[in-house]
Amino acid sequence: MAFLIEQRAIRYPKNEQLIAQLKDYEYKTTKTGLTTYGNSVKGGHDDFVTAMYLAFKDYQLPETTIPYMGLLAGVPKNMRLM
Repeated sequence: MAFLIEQRAIRYPKNEQLIAQLKDYEYKTTKTGLTTYGNSVKGGHDDFVTAMYLAFKDYQLPETTIPYMGLLAGVPKNMRLM
């Protein structure tokens, strides 16, 4: 969901509680490798973030075509240029 927000693919209401919960939301990885999600402040709330996640859980980004930018590693030395 953070990616969708950063890419401005989704919009959300300018609600002070929602924004505060989004800023406070985090993930932690335990020693056993389990990833947990929730608010960083003990006793805080993440209800709005959870509701927003459920609303967008099946969201699919529209397919886009990325323009050809050439070789990322550069032009090979033995390549013939026209």
